[in-house]
Amino acid sequence: MYTSITHVWQFETEKIDKWYGKDCNILTRIFCNKLVCYEILHASILFGVYSIFGWSSLKFYLCYIVIGLLWHETVNYIEHYGILRKKDANGVNESINKMHSWNQLSGAVMARL
Repeated sequence: MYTSITHVWQFETEKIDKWYGKDCNILTRIFCNKLVCYEILHASILFGVYSIFGWSSLKFYLCYIVIGLLWHETVNYIEHYGILRKKDANGVNESINKMHSWNQLSGAVMARL
């Protein structure tokens, strides 16, 4: 999970550097970075749940988030484990077809999450 966050951070930083230049100010780097905006959104949702419904609801909501993340990672693992695509002489992967998908298995096991 943490590697995906660092990859998104690097991607957004490169995008901002390309659009605004490497010498843009810190406010541009913060407010144009989608990762920062989404993390602020998540924090505000957590704060809203806590301020409206209290500590017990926040604990339930955090458990709900953890269970959702675990299901998501489980589905991702089942759908992609062991699936390999051949590369041609130029190093390009072959097109995706029905042999590269485990949707039938994951649909039965994970109820098509």
